[in-house]
Amino acid sequence: SDLSKKTAEFIDLLIKIPGNEVCADCSNRDPQWASINLGILICIRCSGIHRKLGTHISKIRSLDLDDWPKHQQMMMLAIGNRLSNRIWLDGFEGSRLHDNELELHVTEKYVNKSYLRTGVIGFFLYLYRYFFSCAGRMKK
Repeated sequence: SDLSKKTAEFIDLLIKIPGNEVCADCSNRDPQWASINLGILICIRCSGIHRKLGTHISKIRSLDLDDWPKHQQMMMLAIGNRLSNRIWLDGFEGSRLHDNELELHVTEKYVNKSYLRTGVIGFFLYLYRYFFSCAGRMKK
């Protein structure tokens, strides 16, 4: 159908954004899940961790199984893993995480905001600039 073709085009654009080829939290290749309010792609394992955080922190959708309304598409195309991690991991000094550290790391990152870039206004300016510069990537 025409709708599924547009969704496929969106997913194709989304996975081509630099940084989106790996999970935003653990760097596993080919993430198939998304946090629509954080604007990131994540792997199935990290999607389970995000679900435990609650929908007030992270709203999870499957790239293939769920519907993608236009406003969610624009949010995802505007942010992406690279920009998100520049904001959420600004103060992170660690290296690659061991499996047993992943859940704690995700909690520190999104719930406790332990590494968040200082200056909330800067955060919103980043989002504003990227939202409107990336919105043009979508075909009408």
